[in-house]
Amino acid sequence: SSSLPKVIDLRMASKSVFRMISGIEVASCTPSTPLTTSAPLLFVHGGHHNARCWSEYFLPYFAQNGYEAHAISLSGHGKSEGKTAVPVMAMSDFHNDIKRVIRDLDTKPVLIGHSSGGGIVQKFLETDADHCQKLALLLAPYPPSGNLKVFGRWALLQPWDNLRAFLTATGWCTLNTPAKFKRSMFSDEMELSEVARHHANLDDDASFILSGNMLRRYVKPATIREHGGKVFLFGGIQDKLVVPTEMHAIAAEYGTPLTMIDAGHALMLDTRWQECADRMLDTLAQNRELMTREPLPESFKLD
Repeated sequence: SSSLPKVIDLRMASKSVFRMISGIEVASCTPSTPLTTSAPLLFVHGGHHNARCWSEYFLPYFAQNGYEAHAISLSGHGKSEGKTAVPVMAMSDFHNDIKRVIRDLDTKPVLIGHSSGGGIVQKFLETDADHCQKLALLLAPYPPSGNLKVFGRWALLQPWDNLRAFLTATGWCTLNTPAKFKRSMFSDEMELSEVARHHANLDDDASFILSGNMLRRYVKPATIREHGGKVFLFGGIQDKLVVPTEMHAIAAEYGTPLTMIDAGHALMLDTRWQECADRMLDTLAQNRELMTREPLPESFKLD
């Protein structure tokens, strides 16, 4: 498997199709030539994002490379139900969202999470390992030891906005303009006009309870390893939130490879999104034995 970029024109790719599953919005892209034995991919977004952060580039790109690709909008995000309850939703609520989608897929998916979505995926691997594949990919995830340092860095980037966010219990003021979005989430090379296009897809609320769930250590990598779980990490050299030194620390704790891309925190939307996707595709190809399509256990149930 080569690490060279695949030459694929997304204008020729299948477009993501959005649908509702038990009140949860899901974007999907189906390959024209599927890898028949491969499990589907389920992408999980981070705070203030929704399925649209995956639907423009990653879903069609992975589908053109043979993967059935899906992205969830967690409760209260995108067009999913639960808008008014977002601030008080906890980890277990978002795990139930993922389970609803898995039940619809009727097979165990490979989970791929970004930022706080990476934290949600880590916890899912710890508590619900029999409902997903043993392989997971994490993009700039919240550290298993807790996100306190991540929030500290964000506070230093925009101190007054973060103080207002704390006092009003809503973080939208830290991201409510394309310029703020770029400062926190993107590389220096990213054009502000492109940032503004992605900014239009953001949600204006996020869960403070979820952030609290992950403030201190919330997952034990040793437990994930005991379940046979194997995570692969992808970070941004220009990430100002989950910085490279923290990514190396996460990799050391999991004893797992780390791939660094010259990008900011929003790896799936930044200028080098294709490089990130290609390295992820290489990882999937090299670990196909960990992602064979298999049915859900008979014990599968929602909490």
